[in-house]
Amino acid sequence: MESTLDQFKTLFARFEHCQKCQQTIPEIASLTDQEFKFQWLPCLRGPLPLRYVFLGWEPSFYERWEEVDEGTFSEPLQFAIREFLLEGKQDAGFLITNMAQCSMRTGSICNATREARFQACSEFLKQQLLLAGADKGGVCIVSIGQHPKEFIERHPALYASFVSNSTIHRISHYSQAGYPHFYSFARNNSREFEAFADEFRPKYEHFIQNGEYRNHWQWYAKSPDNARGDLERIFKWRSEMRDFVRAEG
Repeated sequence: MESTLDQFKTLFARFEHCQKCQQTIPEIASLTDQEFKFQWLPCLRGPLPLRYVFLGWEPSFYERWEEVDEGTFSEPLQFAIREFLLEGKQDAGFLITNMAQCSMRTGSICNATREARFQACSEFLKQQLLLAGADKGGVCIVSIGQHPKEFIERHPALYASFVSNSTIHRISHYSQAGYPHFYSFARNNSREFEAFADEFRPKYEHFIQNGEYRNHWQWYAKSPDNARGDLERIFKWRSEMRDFVRAEG
């Protein structure tokens, strides 16, 4: 029996009411509801079964953000997925989710509890992959940065065999800390990057000026460095996505 979007919605609703970390991790139990909270829904697009599942590390924390909203993750990544993986594929959908579902401030408690929080959330991740259809094959699992991939590979017992036995591909993380990797790749392939930017800048700008990600346009247009940084990320992701699409056959 195939999964439905309603089943995903039901699963996501469980995230907000989960108390497993508070009940099993003493450091988390000491935090208030404003210091450890569910803020960001995974991003689900397209028909089921899904073709791609992207795994982020842990969601951002916004102290004054009270509502639960869908996570954008990264506007350039949203464009790259559509442009390089889903172009012309009307029957292909994707999910971007995190290894941990609740948000908290970065720092010593976050670092000390990461392993336990990821273990507590492992069942939620497994359920998302099941609904995506990963147990039936045909779902490409992609780690955003190396850490999700490494965690799953270190903890095969936490996940069903269809996860631990899968090839988990990787793309570079979109964070500012990871930006030097994108900059260096564009610099080392400068001629190709400039041709790429000429071709894809109009498409990307149309993407962020219209539709659901149009709020990003103001930031993008604020400075040439912002615009170039987005395009450098998309340029490197195109190369990385080509590699795992080729590997998947």
